[in-house]
Amino acid sequence: MKIKPQLLSLMATGLVASSNSMAQSNDNQPGYAMAITANGHTMTATMHGNGATEALRQRLDDGGLTLRLSDYGDFEKVGALGFTLPRSDRQTTTQPGDIVLYQGNQIVIFYGSNTWGYTRLGHIDNATAEGLRQTLGEGDVTVTLALPEASSVADARQASPPLYTEVYTANGRMVLRQQGEAGLDRLERGHYIVRKAFANRQAETKNITK
Repeated sequence: MKIKPQLLSLMATGLVASSNSMAQSNDNQPGYAMAITANGHTMTATMHGNGATEALRQRLDDGGLTLRLSDYGDFEKVGALGFTLPRSDRQTTTQPGDIVLYQGNQIVIFYGSNTWGYTRLGHIDNATAEGLRQTLGEGDVTVTLALPEASSVADARQASPPLYTEVYTANGRMVLRQQGEAGLDRLERGHYIVRKAFANRQAETKNITK
């Protein structure tokens, strides 16, 4: 049976739309916590769940990553990663604290706003334009990206239970969301990212294997 060209075109359009919808959904899901140190100050960022952030996390599993970032346009610090991450660029209007991937091999931290085609990576918790300008300083700055120590995150959480717990697969797909502490015995064998959200916009993220 022959399929009309018009039908093939509609089918292809539907597949592309579905693929883009899934990519956007994953890109908006929270992933893990990342520590950013600059000029002696350490900030925590909540990363999105997508292919770029998962590839970056695998790099950070081997240790911290030190980068040199420079001012551009009086709204961002940008610098080369030295390697390429998977891209899922789309037109984005950034806000202070946003972290994005540019051209697949450059990381950008915004202390202002800009609109361009980026892959979203994450957002610095409780970020303000003024605070970021002070922390990052003027001109070039050396920043270190790392996965925070689980003990240092847990110390601040011991007094209160989480507001909710989310569990993601390694590629950023949410498989569980529950108020308070969540039992993980229902999970199948595999690698997961567990994110617990606490009051005051604090979060604890860790990787587990069942």
